[in-house]
Amino acid sequence: VTLTFVALLAFYQLEPSRIEQQQPIHIEKHQLRPPARAARHVDRQVPPKAQKHFYSQPHSSHTAAALTKRGWRQTKDPEEAELLWYQRKQLIDWGHVQKWQLVNHVKRERDIGHKRNLARRLQGTAAQRWVPETYDLLDKAQAAQFASIALEEEPSSAIKWLVKRPGTDGGKGIELVQNARDVLDGTSVKRSMKDRLAQRYVSDLLLTPDGRKFDLRVYWVVASFRPELVLYGGGTLRVSASNFTGEGKGTHLTNAAQQSGGHSSHDESTRRSMQELWDQLASEKREGWPADPAAYVDCHIRKTIQDVWRAYESTEKHLLEPRETHDAFILLGLDVMIDAKLNVYLSEVQSGCGLPTNTRAVRDVVLKLVPDLLDVVLAVKDASYNEKPPHAAAIALAEARGFEVLANGGATPEPGACRGL
Repeated sequence: VTLTFVALLAFYQLEPSRIEQQQPIHIEKHQLRPPARAARHVDRQVPPKAQKHFYSQPHSSHTAAALTKRGWRQTKDPEEAELLWYQRKQLIDWGHVQKWQLVNHVKRERDIGHKRNLARRLQGTAAQRWVPETYDLLDKAQAAQFASIALEEEPSSAIKWLVKRPGTDGGKGIELVQNARDVLDGTSVKRSMKDRLAQRYVSDLLLTPDGRKFDLRVYWVVASFRPELVLYGGGTLRVSASNFTGEGKGTHLTNAAQQSGGHSSHDESTRRSMQELWDQLASEKREGWPADPAAYVDCHIRKTIQDVWRAYESTEKHLLEPRETHDAFILLGLDVMIDAKLNVYLSEVQSGCGLPTNTRAVRDVVLKLVPDLLDVVLAVKDASYNEKPPHAAAIALAEARGFEVLANGGATPEPGACRGL
């Protein structure tokens, strides 16, 4: 006991002097909290066996061909791929996606590709100005408002409303309604219709010179989320296979699936270049149109994309920003209509949009779009984490390939087509 007491006494007598002799540790202020980009850089350290390997679903795709041409190797194991490409986002097993992988979708993408989610998100934002009058019949207040309008409307032989199933695409699940009271059971919405959206039919649409109804499918790319980089990538006209007579669903809906032959049709008249529209607008120049009608429409299409993108922002971050991976990229479609007064109307946003090559117009767009967007995305991936300004090399490449920057790190540049209007 005596020896133990002596040992403890010696320890406590020596300890203060040992502590006093220690030199204070100096920590640089900038090292106290590593910057977020440095932390994310650790997440992006790709295992050697996965570097420059990609996984594609389907196995044969425009993306697979483009990446192979660029020296990347295809793997059958998605867990051993640096880049994952899925045409159908529903096939992604998010539970096995690694932080370092680069994926062409985000888990919350359904929030923008689902018609009801999109309609709810755009309400009360700048993007609402592009949306036709729409009522969510699942919402009690909106359903009551629609019922009130329906009861006051006079019956008509003309199409007045589109009633849409919100989770379908390709023109499926859309009913053409002449009498809004057909959606009601007495004074309220039918139970069978409560899961639908009711949207005012846009009549008096601009037709092609040969008298067909059309809309536009334009492509836009979210090349990065951190920081954001959103690009406009052009598109095509989707044209009805027959003249607009007002009879038959196919004359009202321009989706390829609603035309004779569907997506396998090689009818060149059903997909036309946007240049044909610009030429039409320049040659017609109707009374009341702006001096440069093509620039006016082009400007409003690009502003629609900007407004939709900004509608998904919160105070802290973008609501689509990936949580599963360091970064991601998305190819999206935007379907818009144009009326005879050149007003632009948003129809829907396509998530996981198709990349057909069945007609020359769409083939010319797709076979350029896919390789170009991949080069831009890879430029984002390979950029230094301290690149100033961010995405400088990727933006230079994108603009050289014909893309236009619509959003960049919180900024929303004025589209070129809008200048001078």
